Amino acid sequence: MVVVANGDSPDSCELANYYCRKREIAPERVLKIAWQGSKVEWTDTDFNAFLVDPLLAFLAANELTNQVQYVVLSMDIPYRVTGSRPNSTTSALFYGFKPGTKDLTNSYAGSEARFKEAEPTTAPGYSFLTMMLTAGSLAQAKRLVDQGIASDQSFPESPAWLAKSSDPLRNVRYRAFDNAVFNARLASAYSLGRTNLDSPWGLTGLMGFQTGLANFGVSSNAFLPGAIADSFSSFGGQLFEASGQTSLLSFIHAGASASYGTVTEPQPVVKKFPDPQVYFYQSRGYSIAESYYQSIEIPLEGLLVGEPLAAPFRRQFSGGWMDLENGALLRSTTNLALSFFSGQSGQGIESVDLFVDGKYRQTLTNLPPEPGNRLTVRLNGYEVSYAVPTNATLRSIATELANLLNDPVHTNFTKVLAVAHGDRIELQYFAPLPSAGTFEFVDLDATTNTPRTYLAAVDRLWSPPWMTAMGRTANGGFRLMFGSTRDTPATLYASSDLSQWQPVYTNFPGGLMEFVDTDAGLFPKRFYRLAVPAHLQPPQLTLLGRNPSGEFRVRATGLPGRPYLLQASPDLRVWSDILTNLTGGDVLFADPQSASKPSRFYRTRSGVPSDYSPVSVVGQIPSGGSIVRVQSDRPGDSVVWASTNSVDWFPIYRHAVQSVVLTATSSDKGSGTFPGTTLQAARSEFLTTTAYGLRRFSINTNAPLQSTDFLTATIIKTNGHSVTVSVTNQTGLGNLKSFVQRLIDAVNNRAELVGLDGVTGEDLVDGNVGAVDFNLRARAIGREAAAIQVTFSASTNLNLYGSGTFLLDGNLSDLRPRNYLLVGAGRPAVALTVPLDTTQLDDGHHELTAVAYEGTSVHTQTRRSVTVIVSNTPLHAQFSVPTNALPSTTNFPVTVTANSNSVNRILLYTTGGLLQGVTNQSAAAFFVNGQSLGAGEHPFYAIVTTASGQRYRTETQRVTLVRP
Repeated sequence: MVVVANGDSPDSCELANYYCRKREIAPERVLKIAWQGSKVEWTDTDFNAFLVDPLLAFLAANELTNQVQYVVLSMDIPYRVTGSRPNSTTSALFYGFKPGTKDLTNSYAGSEARFKEAEPTTAPGYSFLTMMLTAGSLAQAKRLVDQGIASDQSFPESPAWLAKSSDPLRNVRYRAFDNAVFNARLASAYSLGRTNLDSPWGLTGLMGFQTGLANFGVSSNAFLPGAIADSFSSFGGQLFEASGQTSLLSFIHAGASASYGTVTEPQPVVKKFPDPQVYFYQSRGYSIAESYYQSIEIPLEGLLVGEPLAAPFRRQFSGGWMDLENGALLRSTTNLALSFFSGQSGQGIESVDLFVDGKYRQTLTNLPPEPGNRLTVRLNGYEVSYAVPTNATLRSIATELANLLNDPVHTNFTKVLAVAHGDRIELQYFAPLPSAGTFEFVDLDATTNTPRTYLAAVDRLWSPPWMTAMGRTANGGFRLMFGSTRDTPATLYASSDLSQWQPVYTNFPGGLMEFVDTDAGLFPKRFYRLAVPAHLQPPQLTLLGRNPSGEFRVRATGLPGRPYLLQASPDLRVWSDILTNLTGGDVLFADPQSASKPSRFYRTRSGVPSDYSPVSVVGQIPSGGSIVRVQSDRPGDSVVWASTNSVDWFPIYRHAVQSVVLTATSSDKGSGTFPGTTLQAARSEFLTTTAYGLRRFSINTNAPLQSTDFLTATIIKTNGHSVTVSVTNQTGLGNLKSFVQRLIDAVNNRAELVGLDGVTGEDLVDGNVGAVDFNLRARAIGREAAAIQVTFSASTNLNLYGSGTFLLDGNLSDLRPRNYLLVGAGRPAVALTVPLDTTQLDDGHHELTAVAYEGTSVHTQTRRSVTVIVSNTPLHAQFSVPTNALPSTTNFPVTVTANSNSVNRILLYTTGGLLQGVTNQSAAAFFVNGQSLGAGEHPFYAIVTTASGQRYRTETQRVTLVRP
């Protein structure tokens, strides 16, 4: 990162110093420009002369050209670049000033890639993730910094809202809401939802708010650290101008860590504003700057304000330097030890770099995708495997694996469409949703040599509750998967000593449940158990011994009115129903088969006997195994049983009603040397949608409306019932928009269409070239409801864009059940021995920083620093700075005294890099102009060089300057 401050603005300098101190940014990363003009705008000539050219020269002079990805502009720097076409300053530094209408697209948008591997192709040779730190006051700007830093690794569970406002010209981003909500649900990290609020006024504790309105209010404490919020409006980025619209600073002042707005009229072009996917990108762990720039296709006129490094969902590694303390003395060549541990399933450590005093020195290890590794995806038991080729990248693997999954050989069975997004593969189930008892799966164990017969049973029996430990979350919680029979409440209990148990959660509906115990990190040990209410447990058994006939007697004690089965088994493996008690209560039973059995076991199960139905084998897969289809109209979770002799039956597959496609992944070494490539599914089963099907229609006229004009919509509901709604222009007056509104009103008031099987008309707006646009939306969620058919007919004076019969599935990808896969690289743990030749370093004080990178496109950095002292020569120097806070207007001394008389140069460094120097002196007293540095904490150090080339770097000490 480089921080740019306006040297002619005390506020800009103080804010830059504050940010550098909070983010531990090296002093050589601060560039001061001299700008005395407007803080609103500058010309493209001034933009280049005062910012771009000095920045590029600064990077070259400090050997940072290939190291810097982020640029922060500290307040009182113009935010608009004027010329033949206005640009924002942040966009112009991101992908170059764009004077015309060409090359406006940001190819980084939607890439889900590492920025250095996917910089915008239309950039002019440089490209930086640029954001501006600014606010209405210096104090508010410092709060912006604090909010961003406080958000890191906070993993908030508070909601972000996507608001479809009442302004039809500015609420147009609603079409992208469902896609973002779907992905956020899959990620299980963000609570992202839709709302129709016009403003967030009165709301608190938000992680985001995206709306479209010219004017609105925001409560002062609306947002939590790390929140992203913006509005689709013309002048949200005109910060210090009388635009007549609410500016993005309203979000910043309310606590948001970043916001966006345009600095000139953008026209209602959706691509010029952030897509709601910005919240999904953030949930993956991307920084705010990465998330925002990935969400904007044309950032041309848009200003980004905020703390760019803020990352609430960043998952870092544990570990670092081993047996190396601050102040350690190093000589000659020494071996240093490092180790990092991911602690997260599927999160590998891909590489580790070494930096010395903030500059890249070498890569210590690099573990890209390992050639020969095998990645396997299993969809309802159907397997597709992929071998990682040589020189593969995460993006190429995702693309090639998606293409493989889309091969008709596989999709003919899986009915799954794969779409690659960087290192992520989105999976959409495109077949019609099965009925409750109809599904297919692959039995991999069935072969031609061992044919099987099958039965399917709707599982109506009680089964004991069960749970599986899923491991710790990033913030110290513990994740569990547990379940019980449907409609059987299960209570999770926790204990730290196996003696005292406390209830922590009750799953009242029963069924499958994923739960995170957020208090787990407070205890050194944590134990869990499940229980269901006593009256829902199966009847208790009492064994009474044999009667005179040799029959074994069993007493079952159950609750009246609660049916149960008594089952027996000779081997605890195969169980048979020997008694069905439909009335519940107690029963005494003598088992007539027990007299001839050498051993006999008994158990009870609540419920009634299962209804079995035959199952058909509909095909074979190339790798072996049978494609098995179950067709049944009985609702409920199903268990499939298999047998090779039609006598001994064993369960092989369970299908839950809510499941669409069961998903499993695996990765192994294959023909590679080690397992260095990973594949993870977001969920174990596809999620169904929460979106409503809709389709957009457009109508225009050839001439003014006539009294003979009519417009008719014929709507066929999913049950086959047809409804016709028609309006005529009997008066011959009115405009097209009001005429179409009458049709929408007629649809919305038609009794046959107001139920969940009906439709609603909405979102009437002026379209292109005199047309009007509107939506018809299904009133129920999902693909089934979207199967409603709509046909329009109209008088010859009206033009309908599109003819024929339409389904309400214009948003089909949002209606299909969805899952996604993530490709990664690296290992879960890395231990390194680092040989360091200290003779290549100056004697004295150095900061060694190891940076470990996570092996997905997010590429999260984990930084571990230690300060060491190198001593290979007798050279040494004393360094002294004032220890008390000083007025920023004062001049103050800094002294350096070397222990050698052959010193030929002493250089003093601080914020901004090299400050002063003297020659041929073994001691120097520098007098520093505090006003040139500005208020804040400033790091100082000196480098002493002798005539023979020996060098010594003093320790870094800080001087605090305050405004008088």
